[in-house]
Amino acid sequence: MLAQAEEVGRRIAEGGAILVCGGRTGVMEAASRGASEAGGTVLGVLPGTDHADANPYVTHVIATGIGQARNLSVVA
Repeated sequence: MLAQAEEVGRRIAEGGAILVCGGRTGVMEAASRGASEAGGTVLGVLPGTDHADANPYVTHVIATGIGQARNLSVVA
């Protein structure tokens, strides 16, 4: 699944789009890595208030402080 997420992230970047995700670990990090390594932009919308919680591939961090409700922001 991680390899597939990385491929999706890469394709999003290659298509000229911005990857918007939760910005943390696991599948989100794999997709971020794919996009970042393809030269893309990654917007990470975090549930907490600490920017340092973002994975290292996130280009821009939004630390919401609203917990899992941040998922609505990612989808919107």
